Amino acid sequence: RKSPAQQSATRKPRVGMGRFSDSDFIVGFRSHLYGLQSVATTDARADFMTEFTIGRLSAATGVHIETIRYYEKIDLVPKPPRSDGGRRLYDGDAIQRLRFIRRARDLGFPLDDVRSLMGLATEPGSCADAFEIAERHRLDVRNRIADLRRLERRLSQLTEACHLEGDLECGLIDALSRN
Repeated sequence: RKSPAQQSATRKPRVGMGRFSDSDFIVGFRSHLYGLQSVATTDARADFMTEFTIGRLSAATGVHIETIRYYEKIDLVPKPPRSDGGRRLYDGDAIQRLRFIRRARDLGFPLDDVRSLMGLATEPGSCADAFEIAERHRLDVRNRIADLRRLERRLSQLTEACHLEGDLECGLIDALSRN
């Protein structure tokens, strides 16, 4: 009888069934910037998610299927090989790459910056370049916040011009209608 650790180490990933769980990821990764440069730490690399569909990739990463196809179209992610039936077949690296993209997009990075960061992820000593991209983005976010605050103040002024008592003329509509 095998111990739980031995069973986990020899278990094959369940391809095509349900959602991923942590136990499906037997292989450990040493990585720079979320694992784009993955190095397996066990000999299970050959079995690590060698083929799975776009639906499974979507479920594992939280990236919509159409978005994955778009990323392939703009060469943000490589186009995967296809099965004899024409289905896209992804590997574990696709999961790491899409999670990196999703995290960067969640932080508001534009696709060009995501592409640059992904390129830097495979280069040693690239932290200064990544910092420059992130700092530029942070300043852009700060400027957008300032713009939104100005917009909020202007909207407050305009809504104060509204007369809610049923007047025939609305101060907000009047202000928006002016040349």
